[in-house]
Amino acid sequence: MRRPVQPCGTQAAYQRHVRGGETACDACLAAERRRKRHARKPRADVITALFREVLDLISAECRRAGMLP
Repeated sequence: MRRPVQPCGTQAAYQRHVRGGETACDACLAAERRRKRHARKPRADVITALFREVLDLISAECRRAGMLP
């Protein structure tokens, strides 16, 4: 059973245009721009978690080396 064809203005429709060798319509181009814009933005909660993890590693190493109580 085949999936239903997605309407223009979605990422799937943009890919359909590209695979078909067509010029994508304005709605599909806008969907691709949105995808690219969101793909580049790192999430703040992920960055915060990584930053805390790095700080924990640094402080653990400093304690091990006797630099911190």
